[in-house]
Amino acid sequence: MKKHIFLLGLLCLMMTTIDAQSEGPGDYTQEDQVYLSQNRSNGFYLSLGMKYGQVDKSDAAIFRSNLAFVRHDKLEIGLTGTAIITDELADASPRREHLLASYGGMFIAPIIPLTTDLSLTVPLSLGVGVATVDDTDFDFHRNDYDLLFVLEPGVTLDYKLGKIVKVGLAVDYRITNTLQLDQTSIDRLNGISGGIVLKIGLHE
Repeated sequence: MKKHIFLLGLLCLMMTTIDAQSEGPGDYTQEDQVYLSQNRSNGFYLSLGMKYGQVDKSDAAIFRSNLAFVRHDKLEIGLTGTAIITDELADASPRREHLLASYGGMFIAPIIPLTTDLSLTVPLSLGVGVATVDDTDFDFHRNDYDLLFVLEPGVTLDYKLGKIVKVGLAVDYRITNTLQLDQTSIDRLNGISGGIVLKIGLHE
């Protein structure tokens, strides 16, 4: 896995957001404009995100999905799931090349409005999962994987593209427990990551 693979996926996600805004502001009727200006107090959204980061100096692609309830356009509360895959590990044996991790949990995010279409969210996530090192023979033993506990604060700048679509630029910092994995000296997955997030939601 190289950086250009991540960038290709990022480009695909950006193309999706561009397609979502094909109905531009000039296409809205007067009724639509009134709807958009209303104070929509509650709602739900599903988000998909792709980020780049590093784990112990190894490049990593991070994929995340959130399902959230939005309260009074001031607070997001929901479930989150994350998957991480690193580039080839310099200290791994020939049969064990990448570190993989997957975790899920809950998050809470205050919303700070900046303009009509721009807002800032400050998420804090708590998750639990598993970290491992891949094996081409799928011959796993106890010390090939370990439980992963994650605390992840972050910040996201969201821009509203239309009624139900937002795109955001997100930065997070991942804090994990100490891991004990064979075939690699990596013992933590701490690190900063950043990327793009697409939110699709419904509001009352």
